[in-house]
Amino acid sequence: MREAAGRPVSSTALVGELEVNLTASVGVCVYPDFAEDVDSLLERADAATYAAKEGGRNQYQVFADAMLKQSQDRLSMDTALRHALTREELFLHYQPLVSLTTGRVIGMESLLRWHHPKLA
Repeated sequence: MREAAGRPVSSTALVGELEVNLTASVGVCVYPDFAEDVDSLLERADAATYAAKEGGRNQYQVFADAMLKQSQDRLSMDTALRHALTREELFLHYQPLVSLTTGRVIGMESLLRWHHPKLA
C-alpha cells in the first residue's frame, strides 16, 4: 500500500471525443495519532488535502500540526474578505499605463485595495 500511495494518481478518460486528464490530491490524517474524534480527523485530513493541492496537485500529503494553523488562517482570511465589502474596506484605484518610449498614456489599470483594520 505504501508503494501505491507514493505514486501520483492520474489517469485519462474520454468525455465524448475529448480526452481529459484526471488527477487526485489526497490528504491523510492518522487516527488516533493526530485526531481523537471524527470531526478533528476530517478537519485535519482536509488541511492535508489543501497542502497537497498547494504543493502542485496530483500528490498526497500526511497531516502535520503546521497545516492546521495554515487552514485556520486561510479560513479567517476568507471570512474577513467576505465582510470587507459590507464594511467598506475595499477601495478601487485607477493608474495610467505610460509608454516608456513615448511618455504617452497607453492604457489604464485598476487596483482593488483592501484596507483591513488589523491586517493593514
